[in-house]
Amino acid sequence: MKTTIEQLEFPSVLKSKLNKYINTSKINIEYLNGSIIKLSNTNLGVINPHKVIVSNTKPFLVGYVYDNEEYIYIKEVNEKMAISKFITCINSLM
Repeated sequence: MKTTIEQLEFPSVLKSKLNKYINTSKINIEYLNGSIIKLSNTNLGVINPHKVIVSNTKPFLVGYVYDNEEYIYIKEVNEKMAISKFITCINSLM
């Protein structure tokens, strides 16, 4: 079975919002593009979400962004978080 991988571009609106409101002088933010993996001759596909990696000397928080740019999913706390709450949490940790 053949698979095709379609790269998705990280949402620029979300990236600019995070860069604007998070104090990046103390931390680093890395944005990784997501992808869609399609299986040929089927109607199945897998979505690999965009990732936001927040770190200082080592990564300490990874957020996943799907099509909906209003929420970031945090694996460690097993919940979705509004972008504004995510920004507040990151700024309060620094």
